[in-house]
Amino acid sequence: MRVGRRFYRVGGRLTVDTPESERGARTVPLPTFVATALRRHLKEHRADASADDLVFVTAGGRDVLDGYSQVIRGALDRIGRARCPGPRLAALRNDCSG
Repeated sequence: MRVGRRFYRVGGRLTVDTPESERGARTVPLPTFVATALRRHLKEHRADASADDLVFVTAGGRDVLDGYSQVIRGALDRIGRARCPGPRLAALRNDCSG
């Protein structure tokens, strides 16, 4: 599977565009069983989805990014890393406890 787009929210506005660098556009191995499960999910839950639509959305059809951010913020708080700058996975790789 080739990843050629990024999905993010800035100031409450959803944006989908190309990655910032060539490294961001990359091939990601996708096992056959995962591709099969994703096709099944789309057929059962998103039969009207186009090829460019998101796979996972809320019941109302919105992206799940906001809910994901809330989960990450809560997890950071529980492990004592709430001082990390924002709910980004990259922050978990850094020592942001000091």
